[in-house]
Amino acid sequence: MRTFADEPSIDAWARALRVSPAAVELLKNAEVLDLHVDSFIWTRLFGYDLRRRHGLGPLGARYFSQVDLPRALEGHLTSATWVLTTNPFLPSSVRRRLFFSNLAKLEKVLDADPRVRLVTNAAEHRAAREAGKHAAFLAIQGGNALDHDLDDVARIGRMLRCTLVHLTPASLGQTSAPFPTRLFGDGLTDRGREMVQRLEAADVFVDLAHASRKTFFDAVAAHDRSKPIWVTHTGVEGVRPHWRNLTDEQVRVIADSG
Repeated sequence: MRTFADEPSIDAWARALRVSPAAVELLKNAEVLDLHVDSFIWTRLFGYDLRRRHGLGPLGARYFSQVDLPRALEGHLTSATWVLTTNPFLPSSVRRRLFFSNLAKLEKVLDADPRVRLVTNAAEHRAAREAGKHAAFLAIQGGNALDHDLDDVARIGRMLRCTLVHLTPASLGQTSAPFPTRLFGDGLTDRGREMVQRLEAADVFVDLAHASRKTFFDAVAAHDRSKPIWVTHTGVEGVRPHWRNLTDEQVRVIADSG
């Protein structure tokens, strides 16, 4: 199969992508960071090999055909945050064990590719890019991976960020997903406040994607104002009303946090 990396010129690449040569030129001269690559879910569930170049799959890249390393590099994805997503339906002790096991597996996959370098901060990111490497950050989606024992937060300082809650109610706080039940209340729990403080003490950014509005503002009130707070993947309510999207007020809060 012919790949973009095989294209002999910017013009040919532009034709293959059906975009302008100027767009390809911009891409090739830019630093491109994807803050949320979730492909490892498919590795866990189906053995999806991140080291192999995959096609578009039976649905034309919908659902299947998650990002893999060869296509990320061909597409000039210079940096990415490779995410470990938590299974909320397992007991907390099992979530904890699987998290550290999956972390070791993901690190092994990324470490094995000589074109990739694992990084933990801006200085390491710059050094990786100066060496021509894809800079790979690590992150957690679902802080309940670690809610069995919050002392484990001290072991994840190499993570870039932690998405506090995901698509289900958790012991840390309420999701934005339209669940009919509020098992742990509407907003951030006391345990969630402690998690926010421990994450920031470990220099792990707090990500409020998927948080309910009350959880969002509770977390903002609890976090260290000297550090930015993040929402890495979302939409905007003013463009399209949806339970996953942020209001203008929330967008301003994130911007003002730095």
